[in-house]
Amino acid sequence: MKYSLGISLLVAALLVGAYPAHAAASTQASEAIFEAGENPPTCKASFTYKKPRAGETTTLLWQSRGADYMTGLFNWDKREARGKQNIRFSHPGEQKFFLAFIGSGGVSTCFVRIFVKEKSGE
Repeated sequence: MKYSLGISLLVAALLVGAYPAHAAASTQASEAIFEAGENPPTCKASFTYKKPRAGETTTLLWQSRGADYMTGLFNWDKREARGKQNIRFSHPGEQKFFLAFIGSGGVSTCFVRIFVKEKSGE
């Protein structure tokens, strides 16, 4: 069964409210938080540099087996099921990125988070 982009956006929107911003600080975590369908895609995401400071750039990597595409990040455009995105963090604090992997077997939605430190010397 194919899932439409509208369903994945609705699921991701519901999940945004499910995780409080004050959750335990972690340098990085990738968690599958929703799966639906007969054989949902896998979800894996990580950062190449796990302890960035504000103003620094790191690369977010993601991959999935069984997904036709991924949507999420900044504008919810469709992206390849395996890819990367350079991200520059302008502010310190916890940052979360939600990713939805959509395939013929269903949808898997996960998030990756990173804790950005203050700039050096501040």
